[in-house]
Amino acid sequence: DGDDSHGAPPEGAAAPASAADRYTARGRVIALHAKEIEINTERIPAFKAVDGKVSPMEAMPMGYVIGDGVARDGLAVGDPIQLTFEVRWADANPLRLTQVVKLPADTQLALP
Repeated sequence: DGDDSHGAPPEGAAAPASAADRYTARGRVIALHAKEIEINTERIPAFKAVDGKVSPMEAMPMGYVIGDGVARDGLAVGDPIQLTFEVRWADANPLRLTQVVKLPADTQLALP
């Protein structure tokens, strides 16, 4: 009888809070930990705050959880990098790296 109940469960219609915003930025590695990298990150003009409104994030040091499959091999404190990360405000650690690319050592960054 056109049983559509086996489609996506109602939870699949999801709370917007579970959706992740994704950003690409540049920064400098300031500390490496087992599950986190601290990065002095350049300003992100289109950053969305927890309320979903655009609220530019000024350049600042931030801790990012290392996401699955993100290689940190060859990274050292002081390295300039390009990072891609997701923000999931509902998570205990909302900033999760999805990609890290080491930039040339002489890359000029807009950091205080």
